[in-house]
Amino acid sequence: MAKPGELQNRVQCMACGRQFLVDSPSMKVPKHPPKGEQEIPHVPYIPCIGSNTVGILIGSEVKGFD
Repeated sequence: MAKPGELQNRVQCMACGRQFLVDSPSMKVPKHPPKGEQEIPHVPYIPCIGSNTVGILIGSEVKGFD
């Protein structure tokens, strides 16, 4: 997990187009529901077929200070 001030990479899921921030462009996108479906805690869902695959690198940004 990146610390504030460190570089993160924005990747896009190849299946649904959702975007995620990851530490390395070679990291897999996290498990997520298909686009248009919300992830509700404690409610099972069928993950997007792009989950746990390497995404398309869109760009990079510095993690902000929260």
